[in-house]
Formats: sequence, structure tokens, C-alpha cells
Amino acid sequence: MRAIILGLATVGIVATTYCDVNACASFSSDAERSTKQYVIERYNISKETSLTLLAADIVEGSCYRRLTYKGRTTVGEWKLVLYLSPDLRFLSSDLLDTSLNPIEERRRREEALMRGLATAPNIPTIGDANAKVTIVEFGDFECPFCRQLDYTLAHEV
Repeated sequence: MRAIILGLATVGIVATTYCDVNACASFSSDAERSTKQYVIERYNISKETSLTLLAADIVEGSCYRRLTYKGRTTVGEWKLVLYLSPDLRFLSSDLLDTSLNPIEERRRREEALMRGLATAPNIPTIGDANAKVTIVEFGDFECPFCRQLDYTLAHEV
């Protein structure tokens, strides 16, 4: 198996590795425990936080694993997704696939986000749902700049 791996500080890992999933190293309960402990120490997660591994899925066409953790505190819940290298040594918050066109990948993510916003319940919308341009506004009614943008959009667009 040939692989080109480039570590990019905290940005991520670029990989062009394709392998048989059956050849991937197993993610044993010991590996799961030690990885979870590393995540707790690395991100300084308090003892009051419940951290659960929801999934350890193999990334398609590689032996990298997508680890999805759920954290729960008295304040709320959050998710953390990390990628584990095939040798179970390196963790990264991003995995960049050089076989994909980054412009096309970005366009697909943006379209999926827009579809999700367009179909989400209880989100107010104005205008033609099939317009060529869509403006998504996130604002704070107490922010003077947001207030000005709201006025401009209502009167100029």
C-alpha cells in the first residue's frame, strides 16, 4: 500500500491512500480507551463532562477512522469529530482527500447546507424559493450593524 501523508499542524491530514477495509488495523477496546483518554487530556475535558464514542467508522477507500464523540455537561451537549490514522497513532480534526476536486466538494457542502436551511421547519423566508441568488441572514436584533443590514436588505434588495 502506497500512501502520501502530509501533516498540516492543526489544519489536517492530506491522504491519497486506498486500501482494502479488511486489511485495516482493528480498533480494539484498549485502543478505544487510550484514544478517549488522549482526547480528554488533549482538549482538557473536565471530569464533570461525559464523553462517549458514538462511532468509529472507516473512511471509505482508506484505513482512516472517523471518530465521533459526544460530550455532555450540565450546560448542554456537543459533538467532536476526529480522524484516526491507519496505525492508530495520529489524530486530526480534518481529513483532506486529494482525489476530490476541492471546488466541487465545497459547492456540494454549500448546496447541502442551503437545502437544509430551506427545508428546516420554522425558519422565516421571503421571496421566490427558486431564485438564482439566496441570501441567508444570521443576525442579532441588538446589534446596530445587524439592524442596518436588515434595513438595507428590506429596502434595497
